[in-house]
Amino acid sequence: MLHMADVHLGAAQYNIKEREKDVYKAFREAVEKALEERVDAVVISGDLFHTPTPTRGLEPVKVAEEEISKLREKGIEVIMIPGDHDKPKRFGLPSIKYVADKTGAKLLLKDIGLKGVEVKGVRFYGVQAPAYGNYDELKALGKVKKPRKSVVLLHLAPCSLFRFSCVDDGLIPKGFTYYAMGHIHAPITNYFDNAPMIFPGSLEVINVDEVKYIDEKGPILVDLSGDEAKVLGRIKIRVRPQVILKVDFPLNEKKFLTELSKIPKGSVVHVYAKGSSSYGLEKLKVLLSQRDILTWRIHFVSEKYEEEEEVSVVGVPSVVDVIKRYYKDEKLASHLAQLFEALGSDSNEALAIAEELFKSGLWKRSRRF
Repeated sequence: MLHMADVHLGAAQYNIKEREKDVYKAFREAVEKALEERVDAVVISGDLFHTPTPTRGLEPVKVAEEEISKLREKGIEVIMIPGDHDKPKRFGLPSIKYVADKTGAKLLLKDIGLKGVEVKGVRFYGVQAPAYGNYDELKALGKVKKPRKSVVLLHLAPCSLFRFSCVDDGLIPKGFTYYAMGHIHAPITNYFDNAPMIFPGSLEVINVDEVKYIDEKGPILVDLSGDEAKVLGRIKIRVRPQVILKVDFPLNEKKFLTELSKIPKGSVVHVYAKGSSSYGLEKLKVLLSQRDILTWRIHFVSEKYEEEEEVSVVGVPSVVDVIKRYYKDEKLASHLAQLFEALGSDSNEALAIAEELFKSGLWKRSRRF
C-alpha cells in the first residue's frame, strides 16, 4: 500500500502558476512511484484538492482524473476520504466525488466508510474530515467490528499532537492495524493503540512553514501482508527547492552574496530580515533580483521572533480558534468561520451562510456586534 495525503491540487504558492504546476508534478511522481512499486492500493487521506470545486480552472480535476485512471488501469485500488479542503460548506458537487465517480476510485463517505472496502484481505475504513464539533461519524466508526487486518483513513489532528482545532484522542477509534492520517502537513510517525499512526505530510510545500520538511516529501510505503502493518519507509519525490535566509540590517553584502551563491537555480527564497534600513532593503532586493531564482519574499521579523522556537505547522491556530477566542461562543465561531471560508470561493454559498446566521439570532448573543 502507498499512503499519501494533503496533495492540494490547485494550490499555487504566492499565486505563481509555476508553483501550481509543481504541485501537479509532485502528484504525478507519487503516482509513478505507486506504479513502480506495484502496490495493491493507494490511499489518499484527504485534501486531494486545495478547494472543493475548481477556482483556478479545470486543470486540478483533469490532473486528478488522469493520474488516478493510470492506477486503476493497472488494477490498483485507489481509496480516498474528503479532507476539509475537499468539502463544500453548503452547495455543489465536490471535485473529489466527481473524480471518484469517473475513475472508479473508492470514496469512503458515510455508510461506505463505515462498511469498509476490502483489498487483498485488508479492509479499509474511513470518514471525511469531521466538521467542527461534530464527531458522530467518528464515534460510529469506533463501534465497527474490525477484521484482523484493517486500515482507517482519517483527516484530523489528535490533541496529543496538535494544540488547535484538534480532536480528543479518546474519540479516535481503536483496533485498526494502520492509521492512515492526513491534515497535518508535517511528516509525523506516531503510534496509537499499538498500531502505526502516520502523517505523510503534504506532497509539496504549500506554505513557508513547511520549508523545513522539504527533504521529507513523498508518500509512505506500507507492507500489510503480515499480521501487523510494517512501515517500509518514505519514497522521496522531487520538489522545487526552497531556502530560508536570515539577514540583519545593516546588510553584510559579502556574506549575503556567499549565501545566495549556494542556492539552486529556480528556488523559492524566503528572507527573514531584522532591523531597519531603506538602503539595505533596496540593496537586498537588487541582489535577489540578480539571481536565477523563481521568486523571493522578504519578511521582517522582530527580536522576539528570533528568540522563539522554530515555526511549525503543528500548532498554528485555525480561523475557528481565532474567532472563538474573540467572540467566546462556539456556535457563533463555527458559523463565522464557515462564512469566512466561503467568501474566498463561492459568493452564493457565503450569502446562504450569512442568511442562516442572521435567522439563527446567534449574533445577538455577542456584545461584539
